[in-house]
Amino acid sequence: RVVAKKWGDLKLTGDFTGTAGAINVSNLAGIDAVLNIESGTYALGTNRFYVGNATTTPATGTVNQSGGAVTFSGAGDGLLMGNGNIANTGNYNLSGGSITTGLSSSNRGIIIGTNSFALAKFTLSGTGELNMTVGTGGTDTSILQIGRYDAAANSTTAEFSQTDGTANVAILSIGGNGGTGTGIISKLSLTGGTFVAKTFPRLAAGNTNTAEITIGGTANVTLPFFPTA
Repeated sequence: RVVAKKWGDLKLTGDFTGTAGAINVSNLAGIDAVLNIESGTYALGTNRFYVGNATTTPATGTVNQSGGAVTFSGAGDGLLMGNGNIANTGNYNLSGGSITTGLSSSNRGIIIGTNSFALAKFTLSGTGELNMTVGTGGTDTSILQIGRYDAAANSTTAEFSQTDGTANVAILSIGGNGGTGTGIISKLSLTGGTFVAKTFPRLAAGNTNTAEITIGGTANVTLPFFPTA
């Protein structure tokens, strides 16, 4: 089953449970698209979930998930936000339901700002759950990249914002890698809910990359030692 979104609005509701093909939200030149997920279980396996992937002319892809479950497994790439190297915008708003990254691939899980010039933002609120650790159904190789580090993704702006909900992250990487990407602006804002990261290997790597971390409000945050190299 392939769920593709090219333009306009699409709503996924009901009791669907099963395997889903690749999901592509906004993949036509200059055409914005919105996908609303309200219920159901969408097991993508190794298939990719693109948000903001237009060709030739930039566009905006937005996902609003208020319920249901999105899962990844196997040697796949997971959720890719802001693709195409042409300043596409990718937004994912998780206010209910869950995303689980049970991936065996290294460097994969959720990439905010996948390709150059992208603008990408992941917002966690309400009762949303982000499950990226073994104890929550994910894997301890699952990574949350706020600004890509494993390949060149220059001049991107990537943000993870949480006002409520729960995020359990195996590997947290913020700010890219100066050897493969430059001009990356990364932001982590935690003002509510619970955020736990098991490992934190990268923070604003490279002279032209910047990272901003804001922790406040009622946020319950657990981070390991900050990286220094």
